[in-house]
Amino acid sequence: MYTDPYWTDDAEIGIARLEGEPYGIRLKLHESRERYIESREIVEVARRGERVYYQARPYVLLPEITLTVGLTHPEVSGRIGEVLSGEYTGVRPLEIGNAQAWYYVEDRTLVLWECLLEDRYRQEEPSGDEALRVLWEGFERFLLGHALEARRIVTPNWEPLYEQRAWQGFLGERGYGPVTREAFGKEVGRAAHRPG
Repeated sequence: MYTDPYWTDDAEIGIARLEGEPYGIRLKLHESRERYIESREIVEVARRGERVYYQARPYVLLPEITLTVGLTHPEVSGRIGEVLSGEYTGVRPLEIGNAQAWYYVEDRTLVLWECLLEDRYRQEEPSGDEALRVLWEGFERFLLGHALEARRIVTPNWEPLYEQRAWQGFLGERGYGPVTREAFGKEVGRAAHRPG
């Protein structure tokens, strides 16, 4: 769908309702490796090493339709025109959020830093937000399918867009629990690494 070489992968992650309508949620993804000398993270990681950066943009595909309209005189009919024909011309992507993470290779640790919907699509309570759940779980599956040696995944225990207790409840529903003053996390097993 995307021709920009920055995006290295594209995957469908699930179906969720947005504004009352069901949509297939997709992720366009970027992955790059880098050496780092020093890193401050929400959990302790090696002072130097290799990490992999992941950025994702969730999106949906909207139909592109071209209409042919015949104009009329409004004095005669009260209308300015009528649709004479419509033609489906393809689809266009509509971005609905953002996600990013880092994988610290030496530590076998994934840091899922951000995974959110844009305001327009976000519900007030994260636990009841079907689209947020689909996005989070789909991005997590992608990360675990690429960082095959990962043994834990951590994330900040706060998100400024939500009340902290509500956000931590959402994380708890995904299997995360407190690991540091700033982070929630969970251990991941080999079964979690199967692509899905």
